[in-house]
Amino acid sequence: MMDYRVEAIGCRWPDHALYRSYASFLAVYGDLIAEQCRARSCGPGDPRRRAFSKLCRMTVRAAHPKRKEDRAIRVSEFRGCSAIVDAVERLRIAHGDDWLQSLASLFGMLLHLTLANGREATLINPRRPGKSFSTYPTSPPAVKVVVANAMRALLSRPLVLADGRKRQLLGFAVVDPAMESGQLLLGVASFVLEAAREDCREDGERAQEVSRRIARELAVSLWGVDRNPLARIATRTVFEILSRERDLAMPPLKNLYTADALPWLARRATSSWPSWRTPGRWSPAATSPTSPSAG
Repeated sequence: MMDYRVEAIGCRWPDHALYRSYASFLAVYGDLIAEQCRARSCGPGDPRRRAFSKLCRMTVRAAHPKRKEDRAIRVSEFRGCSAIVDAVERLRIAHGDDWLQSLASLFGMLLHLTLANGREATLINPRRPGKSFSTYPTSPPAVKVVVANAMRALLSRPLVLADGRKRQLLGFAVVDPAMESGQLLLGVASFVLEAAREDCREDGERAQEVSRRIARELAVSLWGVDRNPLARIATRTVFEILSRERDLAMPPLKNLYTADALPWLARRATSSWPSWRTPGRWSPAATSPTSPSAG
């Protein structure tokens, strides 16, 4: 009988907080996949989806363990949750306010792993043969540059609510045709929320009101497309953590799709624009290419 231990192929990990955290996440992810294999005896279907969903739920708990609904952790999950808590804390310490962007990059690396030959108990990265990790799928510094340049043209400021008037604060929508784990969309959301805080810095209560209003608009203004079915799970997880971090009560992003981006965009372009529920003009944005350091 097969021993369902799922391991990544060996490699020398870079001495970096992100990769040390990634190693912890990878070990837990492998255990969760092995658990799914044991439950299903590696029958038809991909065990990664349920394992990845469970990993994401554990990460939300680890990021905010004091929430009442997050305290009910099964004994079988405790060891994994403990490792994820430590990994999240490492990211917070090493990356400060940018830690969530680093977490998104970590998810972006995990979602490209697959089981060798579809069912063998070894995780491989077909995009980087011989290595179990990759560089940032979308570099956080690249995200900052792209977002800052795009928002300079698209974002109307100041982001303030006029008394007695209900107007839309965001007059744009952004499509990421290769969203992976939502790094670019997260960058847009973080930029806009920080701009709102700056524009309302003299009134903390008003700043929170504007931020919550923007969070509701972002839920329909940010669009993402990716062929990998795990991408939607990762992106929604990152935004759930963002909502909790900022106390925004942000609805889940409504416009995340599993599809090949080019035919998907072509179908949308030939449809009637109002059916896109577009709040304004569109600004398609592509993720950055893989870093040259991928080697």
